[in-house]
Formats: sequence, C-alpha cells, structure tokens
Amino acid sequence: MPRNFILTLVLSVLICSCHPSGKSRVAVPPAEPQPVSETAAIVAENVEVVAETAAAFQEPERPRTNFQRPETWLMGYFQHDLLVRPPHDEWFVPQYNSYEPNEELVFKIMETNMAEVSVLIVLGTWCPDTRREVPRFFKLADQCGMTRMKITMLGADMNKFAPIGDYDKLGILKVPTFIIYRNNIEVGRIIEYPETSLEGDLAEILLKKQE
Repeated sequence: MPRNFILTLVLSVLICSCHPSGKSRVAVPPAEPQPVSETAAIVAENVEVVAETAAAFQEPERPRTNFQRPETWLMGYFQHDLLVRPPHDEWFVPQYNSYEPNEELVFKIMETNMAEVSVLIVLGTWCPDTRREVPRFFKLADQCGMTRMKITMLGADMNKFAPIGDYDKLGILKVPTFIIYRNNIEVGRIIEYPETSLEGDLAEILLKKQE
C-alpha cells in the first residue's frame, strides 16, 4: 500500500475524531467524590482558620482601670447609673451579679415597712471596701424592694471628704458608710464592712428600731 495513502488515512481519522473547535470529543471522566471523612476534615480545617482569623480582628480586652487615680473618682452626689458605665462597671457588675443575700433575712427586712426606709451611702470609688460592699448592698436593696430613689450616693476622696455643704455633720471616718434612715431619722449605720452580713446588719438595725 502506498505510503502516501497510509498517511492520508491516518490524518482523516484524526480530523474526524476532533471537535470543530479543536478540542477533543473524548469525554473526561468526572472526578471521584472525596470520602466523607476527608471532606469533614477539610471543613473543620476551614472553620478553624475562620475562627482564628475572626479572633485576630476582635476588639482587644479592655485594660483594667487603676481606681487610685483621682480622675476616676466619683465625687459629690451622683446617680446610680454611673456605676454601671465604664470604668466603674468593672467592679460594680461582677460583685452585684455574684452576691446572693440570705433569703430568710431578706424576708425579715421586707416585713419592716421598707417604704419608710432610705439610705445614704458615703463611698470612695478608690476604696476596695466600697467596690465590694456597694454593689452587694444594691443587690440586697433590689431584693428587698427598695427603690433606687430611696438610695442616695455621695462620693468622697481619700481624705474621706466630699465637696458638699455641712458634710462634717455626717461624721464620716471610714468608707463606705451606709447611713440608714426611717422617716428621715437616722436609725443606724453599717461602717466600712458589715459585722455579720449586709442583710444581717440591716435586719438588726431595722428590727431593733421597731421594737
């Protein structure tokens, strides 16, 4: 068979087996699906990467405040809502949330006609005792049904001085000092920290004055 004829035949076969675009008509077999275990591993790896990336862009943890610095002190009369805002929420909120007053004593306090009771708290936000006892007292007051309007707060400096008129008449030597009033008459004080507990001391003050 002539050599030219063989070459012509081969070229014809090649031309007929090609797509007009020049691409082969031969179908490419689909890729085999990955085993479920391998797919799960890849997903898990991606989730981990995303989590690490998100963590890298999170807002950094708020630095702890030095409450010994005078610019952080709350001085004079102020409202409770300042204690639940930065920076004082750092100490107020955790102590408030974690404190659990004795339920039996709370019921005894509630039986003493709390509508007649009001409290003046002289405190220093620089003072660790204040940062422990004041949030706890608010938790107790809330459970006893004492409204915030019945609680007055007065901030003092490290010399236990507050910039208000007639402050010396209060006779404040330590902070915090909780001055308990019934019908605007002082009936007792809790000074610096309670002898038993806040609810125990408050119950003793209110029940003793009712006898």
